[in-house]
This record gives sequence, structure tokens and C-alpha cells, in this order.
Amino acid sequence: MSPSLPQLPGNDFDPGNSDGACDQWWGLGLLFVLLQTCGSDIVKGALAQLSGSRLTPVAFSFGWADYALQMIVWVSRGRALLPPADWNCVVINGRSGYRRQNRSWIIGRMVRDFLAWMDDGKSDGPIHRCVDRVINEKWETRRTQAQQHVARPIKAGLCVSVYRSGPVARRNPKYYRSHYLTHVTGIVQLAIAAIPYKLYGDWKALAVTAGGIALSYAMGAPGQWRREKWACSTWCEETVVLTPGNGSQHAIVVIGTGHGSLDLEQLASGNLVDDIERPWRTRLCFLLLAVLWVLLLTLAGSMGRTTWTLIVIASVGTFHNLCVTDATRKPEEAGVPLMFETVIGHPKVMDTLFEVEEKYPRLGRSMLAEFFPGELRPDEVERWTKLRAVADEHDKLMKEGKKRLLY
Repeated sequence: MSPSLPQLPGNDFDPGNSDGACDQWWGLGLLFVLLQTCGSDIVKGALAQLSGSRLTPVAFSFGWADYALQMIVWVSRGRALLPPADWNCVVINGRSGYRRQNRSWIIGRMVRDFLAWMDDGKSDGPIHRCVDRVINEKWETRRTQAQQHVARPIKAGLCVSVYRSGPVARRNPKYYRSHYLTHVTGIVQLAIAAIPYKLYGDWKALAVTAGGIALSYAMGAPGQWRREKWACSTWCEETVVLTPGNGSQHAIVVIGTGHGSLDLEQLASGNLVDDIERPWRTRLCFLLLAVLWVLLLTLAGSMGRTTWTLIVIASVGTFHNLCVTDATRKPEEAGVPLMFETVIGHPKVMDTLFEVEEKYPRLGRSMLAEFFPGELRPDEVERWTKLRAVADEHDKLMKEGKKRLLY
């Protein structure tokens, strides 16, 4: 009788566990694809902030596929690539007083970020000192009248900051911090994508990430972005006022200096953006990019266990694009160089406009309807009548060639 073999312990194999793992990885792949079809607003903002250079670095993130498909619809219908202004402000002609609602992304962001870029970001600059003086004078007046404790007001009066437009050597802005940080973000994403290749020899995450970064950069490359972002003349001697409107603490005056100065009034109208032709090459370019995004999503959805890597990578890019979209920028970073000249401010808005009119004929009066839409007092009407006579005399002398423009 042959000896019996010892019973070896074994593990029961349950095929259901394998199916569960496959379902889990498939679910992650589907999640990544779904996340790519939302969040396009963040991508729009990042492109609007960074576009204009020949190489536009925008991070690979969620929302790109959705944005690419939207671009096909917009371009085919002749719509603009650049999103509309996301900050309300008005642009006033400094001579005629004609008022228009701003439609330019650049001008809207200039007004929105003014508190950050005024005085070159220095807290002890002339504009900051003017604001503090105006608020303190208003505060002192209230305390004297009330004869009791009164909280310091948050804002008071009006401060008008005057700038001269610097020459625009070219319409392609230089690279700034946000551009370089996008390159750094791309390197970090590639490093994360290399982890599955190092651990499992799986190259799909690295390929999808590299392809996503390349497509993200390509989306901002067409020259159509530059044509729409600076859709205005580069010769301007007009003076314009940028302000959020009645009740605001600040008004920004930009004096055109001739050759090389952007026509901000024309830019704010947005009319040239509507008239810009969308050539067939641009439409074909975005069609090709949209097809490539779909192919990239197809590859990403079939990655299996390394899909988590793509979710982490796209999350990093989304966070970066969100920061870029909300970041404050100086005017020169948006291609609008400005040179500070002076600031005028008083606790009473009318006093500010009077002084502006005395130093810059017709400029103060151009803002009168915006800040005082109602009837004026008799003494105010009398003073404005005298100032208008001075401005008319000044214009007459200018036509005769006996006097130069004061500003």
C-alpha cells in the first residue's frame, strides 16, 4: 500500500474578488472621464489670464475636454474665444463724458485688482496716503459733529489716480510668475505620472499626462487669442476714466500718449472683437484639438489600476488653474503699461471733481454725470459754469495754436 501524501494547505480563489477589483478600477476611470467634462469655467479663466504669448502655458486639469468641445461650437458660430469681462465697471471718455459699460476682460481685471497693484503694491505710496487722509478727515468731521465715539469709516470721498499710458512695444506680454509656475506644475505632474511606471512598468499614466500637458499648451497657441485680447488701436491720445461706478472709492484716469498707447475706450466697447474674422485655419485647429482630447479621454478611461494617478494629477492642475484665474495682476502683465502721475482726493466727491477739472480741463466734468446723476445746487452749477468757460477758452487757444494741451 503506497504511503499517503500529506494534505497541503491552500487558499480558496474567489473569482468574484477579481470582478470587484475590475469594477473598482473601471469606476475610477469613469470618474476621471466625468470630471473632464466639468470645470470648464476654470479653464476659461486660466486661458484668459495667460493667453497672448506665442506659448501659453496652462496646466492640464479637469474640464479641458468639455472646454475643447465648447470651442468647436463657439468657433463654428463665429463667437469670441476670450470670455467676457467678469468684473463690472464703466469707461468714460475724459473729454466728452460719453459712458460705456466695459466688455473687456483686461480692463475689468485692471479695475478689480487696482487695490493690489496701485502704488506698485507698497502700503506707504501716494495713493494709500491720499485714501488714509480722506478717510481720516471724514472721520474727524463726523466725530466733531456727533461729539461722541464714532467708528472710523471704511471709505469716504473719492480718490482719482492719474496715469499716462506707456508705449506698447509689442502685443505679446512678457512671461511673469504665473507662467513660470505653470511650467513647474507640469513638471510636478509628470513626476507623479512616473510613479506607476517605476512601480509597475505601466506607461499609460505618463503618456496621458504628457499628452494632456501638450494639448493644454496647444489650446492657447492660436494667434486668435492675441487678436481678441488686444482688439484695439495702438495709437491713442484720448483720456479715459475707469471706475466701478457711483459710490466707489477710486477712479482711474489713463491719459493716452500717442503712438504705442492702447485705445482703452475702443477695447472696452468690444466691437472689434465681434468684427474679427475667425479663419478656417483656427476652426480646423480647434476641431483637431477636440478630436485629440476625445482620444486622450478614451485612453484614460481604460487605464485600470493607475487611474488614481490621473485623478491626483488633474486635481493638482485644477488647483493651479484656479489660483491663476483668481490671481491679481499688474496692468503691464496684461500688456497695458501705465506710468503714475498724481492722485487727487477729498472727503467730498464734488471737491475732488472740482480739483480734477481745474488741473485737467473737461476731465472732472466728464465724471460729473456718473457720480452726481441728480440736480446740482445753485453754487455748484455756478462754479461748473465758470470752469466750463475756462475749458472753452483753453480749447479756443489750442485751435489757434497759441496753447498746448495741459495734459
